[in-house]
Amino acid sequence: MKTTLSTCVFSLCLANPMIASGLLITYLDDPDVRTPFIVSKMLCTDITQKNHSDYLRAYLHYHLAVGQSVQQAENSATNAVQAHQQARLQTCNANAKAVTDGVGHAVRDEDGKIILSVP
Repeated sequence: MKTTLSTCVFSLCLANPMIASGLLITYLDDPDVRTPFIVSKMLCTDITQKNHSDYLRAYLHYHLAVGQSVQQAENSATNAVQAHQQARLQTCNANAKAVTDGVGHAVRDEDGKIILSVP
């Protein structure tokens, strides 16, 4: 719907002399209604993997904090990286992390879903 303004309205006449003189005709359109929610077009499978940083953190955790040998810590860190990636795909959240057991495997609930670590 278009509305034509041919007369002066309040302070618009003072702000624009073209309107005041009647030489400028303004058209008002219905405003575009947009959703306030931002919808991401990214697919869950497109979540970028943070494997390197996940691996380093997990390796240091299992080697230094838990006290595993170098080989055990490497295996546990590899398991933890896989668990975190599965948690991200499950939730479609790039920052999700899985709760892991003593060797890096994901801890699951009764329904088989990965339990998430909430920051």
